[in-house]
Amino acid sequence: MYSTQVSKDMEMREFSGDLVLCLVLIISSLILIHRLWSDLLAVLGVVFMMGSLSGLLLIIHRKIMLLERSLAVYQRTTRANLEEISTKMVQKYDGTIAHVDGVMEEFTKRIYR
Repeated sequence: MYSTQVSKDMEMREFSGDLVLCLVLIISSLILIHRLWSDLLAVLGVVFMMGSLSGLLLIIHRKIMLLERSLAVYQRTTRANLEEISTKMVQKYDGTIAHVDGVMEEFTKRIYR
């Protein structure tokens, strides 16, 4: 539970920078709208353009975060699989060495008889 809270806090810190930039974008578009108030079509164009741009930035940030999470999961899974393969290989190696030792002992017994 603690780790999920920490990751959510870190996620919000990363996300807060994008939110601040989106707010700056929106405020600057409002200033631009105030200067162009006489042309309603230009005002609507600026509003939609800035809104869609800030939304696009937030969506891209979210997708990058999801990719980072999936990459971390992939790395953990790969590491676990490699550890499992390593233990199996060690067991097979030990079994093969034991078999070779047994054959060598039997061979030396036959030679000395």
